[in-house]
This record gives sequence, structure tokens and C-alpha cells, in this order.
Amino acid sequence: MSHSKIIIIALIAIFGFYSFYTAHPFYSSYFNAFVGGTKGVADNNIMTVTYWQPELVYTLDFVNSLPEGSSISVIGDFKPYEWYQKIGRLRKSIVFDRLLPDYQVLVLKQSYLFEHSPEPYRSQDPIDTVWELFSKMPPDPLVYNVTTKDGVDLVRIYDLRERKKNLLAENPDK
Repeated sequence: MSHSKIIIIALIAIFGFYSFYTAHPFYSSYFNAFVGGTKGVADNNIMTVTYWQPELVYTLDFVNSLPEGSSISVIGDFKPYEWYQKIGRLRKSIVFDRLLPDYQVLVLKQSYLFEHSPEPYRSQDPIDTVWELFSKMPPDPLVYNVTTKDGVDLVRIYDLRERKKNLLAENPDK
């Protein structure tokens, strides 16, 4: 075999291994270089970066470390967390509260963004919904996030206890 063929095969192999390295551990999130990898897909709202919410398993240690009786809300779906509670991976004292949670879990999935967008099939435009609010929140209440190796945020968890306390002080009858 000629040296040029060996070099081409080696480059293809290196590129393939690098692609899988950047996708690890979210292998269903592999996107090739022609679309800019995972970051290109996320930045351009081409499609959902992950499926089945596997990224939530990487939040369990943090959520289990929250103070006793903490409440969380999940923008996305509670079902994975309910399942984790059922099998003993998430403390039973974690409470799910959609209205006034202590912590907000935001699953950054394009399919969720588009589902709640006023124009569900648009791409690359800013989304003017609750999702945009959380995606542009200042980092101070951000307490945890799950990020791919190439810098794509998959999950963000916000501490809303101070905001909840202020809201309840302003509206004592709630």
C-alpha cells in the first residue's frame, strides 16, 4: 500500500475518533463536520442535539445534593426525574413544583424550543418565549450545567430561591 493511501486512511480514522471524542458521552448527538458538529447544529437550530434526555443523568449528583425538601421544576419533562426517584437514583424528598420551584431545570432541546415558539418551524431567529428568557438569564442564578466537549449547553439549573422569596414577600396571599 502506498504512503498516500496510508496517510488518507490515517486522517479519516483520526477525524472519526475526534468526532466521537467530542460527542462523548452523548453519542446520539454525533453530527459530522459538514454541519459544524454538535455546536453547529445547536447554534443554527438545525435539529435537536440530544434525544430521550440522557443528559439529565449528569444532574443527579447535583440535584441529590440540594437541601432537604427542595423543589424543582423541569422545563421539558419531569418523567425522567420521576423514574430516577422510582429506581432510587434521586432522593424521595425532592419535590416537583411547576409554579414556584426552588430550582429550575432547563433542558435546552431545540424540539422544546420550537414546540413553544410562536413560529414552530423557523430557524436561526431569536425565540421570543420563556426559553429565550432562561437562555439569556444572567449567570448569577445559574448553579449547574451539563455541557458537551465542544461547548453546547444541554441542561442548565437555576437557583430561584431568592426570586421565590421576593415574589412571596410581594404577594403574601399566594
